[in-house]
Amino acid sequence: MLINNFIKQFFKKKSKKNIFILSGGKSIKKIYKKIYNLDIDWDNSKIFIVDERLIKQEKNLNSTLIKKIFKTKCDIYNLFENKVKNSFITKKLKKNNTLAILGMGEDGHFASIFNNSKKYKSLINLKETPGIYTTEKIGKPFCKRVTMN
Repeated sequence: MLINNFIKQFFKKKSKKNIFILSGGKSIKKIYKKIYNLDIDWDNSKIFIVDERLIKQEKNLNSTLIKKIFKTKCDIYNLFENKVKNSFITKKLKKNNTLAILGMGEDGHFASIFNNSKKYKSLINLKETPGIYTTEKIGKPFCKRVTMN
């Protein structure tokens, strides 16, 4: 209930677009289903998938889960599939109502950011310009991933 109220208040401003930055995974699935049913201006909304596994098995992609839940309510951008540019993301984040909701894996990783990643320090550095990163092969399944800092 608290999340529902927060999201409704957050996206009340109609003058701007609504940007959701979402990660995948089982830990967050129930929350996404609740968000889907909220009275939000979905025509004025976009979803950016902040983490994705770079694998060919569609059933194991985070974008498959998110697209299944949100269906065709709004535009969904997979950072890798859509070749989204850093400058596009940065502009969208600054100009619009932006809300990030990130799940956490059993091993403590979030949004494909693992504490034993070679890029960990730059991915969590608040002074870094927001951008899109590809990680080394890491996690389960053991594969490269796309994320944002």
